[in-house]
Amino acid sequence: MDKAAVMLNYLKDAPGLDLLAFQFGKVEAGGVTFNTVSSDAVITQYIDGGQQKQFDFAIAVYVDLSDDPYVTDNLTNWCSVQKFGDWIKAQNKNRIFPDFGANCEIDAVRALQDMPSVARSQEENTAKYLYMCRVEYVEYED
Repeated sequence: MDKAAVMLNYLKDAPGLDLLAFQFGKVEAGGVTFNTVSSDAVITQYIDGGQQKQFDFAIAVYVDLSDDPYVTDNLTNWCSVQKFGDWIKAQNKNRIFPDFGANCEIDAVRALQDMPSVARSQEENTAKYLYMCRVEYVEYED
């Protein structure tokens, strides 16, 4: 099962990810990309053949950037991106997980930080907010 495709479908309901692109997208305000980081990394091998695994990904959100310290645009943008982290926390708490198939049992989907990282993007007036996330699951032999 293609876990990246499953995750793209799962994330379509997340706030602010309406125009979610895979790996490459527009580096401009409104651009959002889903980037794979690691897939099927084995954490623990169980004697019954099951494996504790993780699938890591990043969500990059591009927004307008203001260099004026007296306007609240940057704070407003940060708050809108923070809604994705809140959504991930709620999904995890309510155990609403992606479907990795019958031989996988999802334990958690979580953001690896409690707020997005931020950097100025390559475009002068655009900020890039980044959320690193992880799906933790057990995969059993067929």
